[in-house]
Amino acid sequence: MHTYRFRASRATLSAHDLRALRSVCSLSINELQSRARAGEAILEFEPVSSRVTLEALCSAIEAGSLPLHIFDRSVFPGLEPADERLSTEQFRARLQTLREIATQTAIATELEAGYIQTPSEYFDHRNESDRNA
Repeated sequence: MHTYRFRASRATLSAHDLRALRSVCSLSINELQSRARAGEAILEFEPVSSRVTLEALCSAIEAGSLPLHIFDRSVFPGLEPADERLSTEQFRARLQTLREIATQTAIATELEAGYIQTPSEYFDHRNESDRNA
């Protein structure tokens, strides 16, 4: 199982940092400071979370608006969880790969159910909701 974890990029958060982080999560200021000092996750999402939300977080990190680092956490039964730090480029590439997998799965499902006859007939409805988000 994978989750994407977002940790503070520094152990001491400024008032500006805290304000920015509070705009994307509901943790208290004390909890944010505590997690930053301990290097713990401030936000955590499963890969199936809203792509729009994950891409917005990534854009804010790239712009310097959010003082966060991105980690891919792998958890497998019987093994210790492993965190891999990702650059924003690596994170975007993983999101794109997940989107491609979801699209191929949706095409296969619609073909099997008989809703479409060929893959070219597939219309990705998620694109519509992404534009409206």
